[in-house]
Amino acid sequence: MKSHVLIYDGYVSFEIMLATYFMKTKGDIVTIGVSKDPVISYEDFKVTPAVALRKIFNS
Repeated sequence: MKSHVLIYDGYVSFEIMLATYFMKTKGDIVTIGVSKDPVISYEDFKVTPAVALRKIFNS
């Protein structure tokens, strides 16, 4: 099973940390962004989404 998590500029890492930990026990976690460009979290972490949102809707 795959779980998808949308990340965007300003997202808060600690808000999704526990949820993604439990989702990881059931399968893979895929980060999604509006594009594949890196985003910066509220905590100033730079993360590159694995998949662009348009690819999810086109598959």
